[in-house]
Amino acid sequence: MKKLLLFMLVVTFSWAAQSQTDVTLNFTLNGTPVCNYEITIKHGDVAIGQATTDARGNASFEGVALLSKSIDIYGVRKTKNGERTFNAKGYVTLDDDNHADIHFEEFIKESAADSGMPESLFIDAWGLTEPGCE
Repeated sequence: MKKLLLFMLVVTFSWAAQSQTDVTLNFTLNGTPVCNYEITIKHGDVAIGQATTDARGNASFEGVALLSKSIDIYGVRKTKNGERTFNAKGYVTLDDDNHADIHFEEFIKESAADSGMPESLFIDAWGLTEPGCE
């Protein structure tokens, strides 16, 4: 039984390693690009890619081993007021082209409703008040 389980794990990881693809994400807040964030995409707790959003809010991840179209995203941005972070578990599903548009206003509204905290708190905590895109 252990050999069968080990074999299945090896086959799964081999398949994942061979089926690498590129992933693209676009981040906006009310139509304005969200730039200069270091974005990590994960499956659960396993990082599968890292990129930085550009002036148009785009992040491109090359050679990602996707196990499913559902990914978790984590962002870090250094601002003049310190480091700002966000995470979105179970929020992003990639389309058939392995792309997703992340509209922060939707995510913030949902997070605020779930927590009972004001939307402005999330906008400030995530560093979205300092766009700084060039």
